[in-house]
Amino acid sequence: MPPRRLPCLAIALLLSACAGPKMPADTDPANLNDASSRGMSGRPEVPVTRLKDCTLTPAQRTTQQAMLDELNFARTQPARYAAVVEANYAGLGDDRIYLRDGVRIRMNEGLPAVREAVAFLRQARPVPPLRAFGCLSSAAQSHVKDQGPRGAIGHAGSDGSDPARRAAKALGRKAACGENISYGPDNPRDHVIGLIVDDGVANRGHRENIFLAEYRSFGAAVGPHKVYRQMAVHMMCFEDFRDVATPAGR
Repeated sequence: MPPRRLPCLAIALLLSACAGPKMPADTDPANLNDASSRGMSGRPEVPVTRLKDCTLTPAQRTTQQAMLDELNFARTQPARYAAVVEANYAGLGDDRIYLRDGVRIRMNEGLPAVREAVAFLRQARPVPPLRAFGCLSSAAQSHVKDQGPRGAIGHAGSDGSDPARRAAKALGRKAACGENISYGPDNPRDHVIGLIVDDGVANRGHRENIFLAEYRSFGAAVGPHKVYRQMAVHMMCFEDFRDVATPAGR
């Protein structure tokens, strides 16, 4: 039996060419998606403390569901989603520029990355849909609240936390989880499409994360970002948390 693949921690910087300061070299997307960050961090264990609850606001619940619907569309119907990706980049030319809501966006690779993603989707096998779990969205939200106001990027929190520790704190137990982060887009479809195309990321870690069949549970959060306008955090875990206490109102 082949060894189980570990979850990936992946970041996408999906930036408009004119939407802010030039991205410094040390924050290039290809550099941020470091294979050494896969799986649990290997840091010393820390006491796990459950949050008082994982209740989401109506807005947070709406965000979680919108992201989940888009992600599950791609996971369960990849061949159909290929047409969505193609339509999204219909105006993309050899100059690697396309328009989005009146904004000119320059890609790193451009058409080759889009064509590769479309080809992948057309031959990909469907994988099981994910199930939303409020505690994972709470874990994602904690990272958005931490990074957004500071304009920070990456998986490390200002307190030194990593995705595994944030998930454990929200869940009250350890869990094997992966995380995708994207900066820039302002709607679920653009976030998911960008992560699947994975422009500028050599190992396509975000795409691999999205189509990892072993994932069962999902949480998401979005919020303003000081530098890149908006950020989104997706947390995906191997375990199905249906038997764990769910947020009020579910």
